[in-house]
Amino acid sequence: MMSGIRLSHRQAAQMMCVAPNTLYDWRSRGRREHGVPCGDHGPRWHTYPNGRFWYYEAADVEDYMASHSLTMTRTLPRDEVMA
Repeated sequence: MMSGIRLSHRQAAQMMCVAPNTLYDWRSRGRREHGVPCGDHGPRWHTYPNGRFWYYEAADVEDYMASHSLTMTRTLPRDEVMA
């Protein structure tokens, strides 16, 4: 687990993979969401072919989380997600 969203340059250079309802705890809203919203509300997002996972540009996530005072609660390595 991480406290906050401080990413290394290496992490920011690769895609971070997340599973819905496990990565982001929307403390500022008091409820959980399916990752970070797309479009005008947050970073770019995409789905994998199986439709179960989302991945985000790490730098976008860092900026978005910081601006909304959100806390990262769990991460999944991309290799683990894609396996």
